[in-house]
Amino acid sequence: MKRIRLLFLYLLAAVFLTASVFSMVNHFRTARLVSNHIQYSAWSLAQLELELQKFYTNIALYGANAIDHNQLMFSYDLLWNRLNVFLVGKENRTLRARFNAEIKIRNLYNTLQDNEQRITDLTAGDKAQQQQLTQQFYPYVQQVRELVMLNFTGKESTKMYEGVLESQKHLAWLLAGLFAVGLTLIITLLRQARRFNRLAHQDPLTGLANRGLFNDSLEASCTNSRQPDSHFALCLIKLNHFKEINHYLGHRQGDELLQKVAQRLREHVRRQDLVARLDGDNFAVILNNLQNDSEALDLARYFRQSLVFDFFIKGRATQIDTSVGVSIFPLHGLQPAELLQAASLALYQAKSAGSTTRVELFRSEMAEHQNRQTTLLLDLKRQLQFCDATSELQLHYLPLYRAADRQLTGIEALLRWQHPHYDAIHPIEIFELAENHGLGMALGNWLFERLEYDYHHSEVRWPDDIKVALNLSISMFNPALPSWINQVLQRHVLRPRQLVLELNEATLTQDLQRSAGILKALQDQGIRVALDNFGSGVSSLTTLKALAIDILKLDRSLVQQLSQQQRQQQFVDSIIALCHRLQMQVVAEGVESEEDARCLQAMRCDEIQGFLHSLPLPTSELAPYLQQSSLPAI
Repeated sequence: MKRIRLLFLYLLAAVFLTASVFSMVNHFRTARLVSNHIQYSAWSLAQLELELQKFYTNIALYGANAIDHNQLMFSYDLLWNRLNVFLVGKENRTLRARFNAEIKIRNLYNTLQDNEQRITDLTAGDKAQQQQLTQQFYPYVQQVRELVMLNFTGKESTKMYEGVLESQKHLAWLLAGLFAVGLTLIITLLRQARRFNRLAHQDPLTGLANRGLFNDSLEASCTNSRQPDSHFALCLIKLNHFKEINHYLGHRQGDELLQKVAQRLREHVRRQDLVARLDGDNFAVILNNLQNDSEALDLARYFRQSLVFDFFIKGRATQIDTSVGVSIFPLHGLQPAELLQAASLALYQAKSAGSTTRVELFRSEMAEHQNRQTTLLLDLKRQLQFCDATSELQLHYLPLYRAADRQLTGIEALLRWQHPHYDAIHPIEIFELAENHGLGMALGNWLFERLEYDYHHSEVRWPDDIKVALNLSISMFNPALPSWINQVLQRHVLRPRQLVLELNEATLTQDLQRSAGILKALQDQGIRVALDNFGSGVSSLTTLKALAIDILKLDRSLVQQLSQQQRQQQFVDSIIALCHRLQMQVVAEGVESEEDARCLQAMRCDEIQGFLHSLPLPTSELAPYLQQSSLPAI
């Protein structure tokens, strides 16, 4: 359709240009005809008639002694020259060819030439000679007069005039056509310009204002609201879990959802407000002409409430929810960039796991948190480039014991970061920081490199059969993981049967079918996989049924004070029995009391780890444990 419109514009422009050129040529031809008629025909014949009439009159005047001979000869010479110019001049070529003008003028010329001597010898008062001459030239005076009249009123002259009039008529039609074409072209171009202007400021999917118009409107609001007691607010709105909806239900249904959200926003905003779609599932509302700051928060909650609805796709109802971040002019900034930054930080806080309202107003501590995250990110990038004894990033090792006889069976490598400014950084924050900024694989590489470094720099040789557990980030768990792990292990001393990869429930349940394929590929290489923090999620039993896990690690929430809670003992005992029937080992995390350890031992839990026996140890403190412990075969 776009190509057809463009071709039509080109065609209109070509017609306009062709008609313009043709009109111009026709105009020049008409002007030339008129000019030739006026300048060459009328003027030339009129001059010839005038000179002939003067000569004819002077003959009579000389015969009556009214003029002298010189005056007669002067008029004779002028007529002679005029005849010569008429007969040989290029400008009179057209005129000579009409009305037998050349023959008549040639005869006049010959007669004048034949009588040259008589005219020269004519004496004053010679009536006879004068009368003969006037009789000879009188017919030519009449003929020239006739030529003049025919040039203006004859058939050819009339035809020429009619040609001029016809040409002017054609020119009028052409000009009318040009006007119509030009008007059509202008209207079309104006419509196209309006369409392009709409596309330049409108989101094509939802019909809302796009980012360009939003930026202009935000700038205008900042400029127009610099008066005292003038307020406006910026709301950034983001759909929760839209990526999952888009992935599982398809992009077409995702687009329908975005259109539904846009429709609801249009229905609930005030007339003076602007609603825009920035990109993806990110929307924005500029709330103009606010009475006070609290009104902005009330409107933001109202918008969010209007966007909580059930979206039906193929008979399935999907609960839609949103998060909203709010910043206020001039409280949180005077420039658009400042307001956007403040609203973005508030939106990030609203989307965080700790938020219960899903609507957040910017606070100064949010900026402090953002500065902290930025600093940590830059420092993390630097720390991932090397691993040695001076590195801030380190691995500490939590011993793993067999529950039956408390023999050391393995160690879990735990990430530790003692930051010089922010002190100890929690491992969860480190993993989240890496995942959110594309550093997941880089962190995975660092974990194996650091493990290799600690192995070679340990004071005591690690037992050949020691089991080493590593936690993986979510981005590393992809179909390329088995091949990548295989390449890593070929460069390291750790053997596949020693490695245990720990994954949390959220990572494994993103795509159960894909997860099953990855797990099988890892297990085919002899690598074991552990489900970490079992019992903290809502789909744990589904995970056990769908995925072939080697090891299940009971979350500390199920283990702590286990000996004092009979109902919890029954629950844990059932889980352990179920895992054993599924050929899975069970590890209890967070064991901190001897009573809990004995209770787990009675339930035939396979292994335990926790502060009861040891805290996570740096490599230097791990050496005594490795030296005094005899490890059973794995």
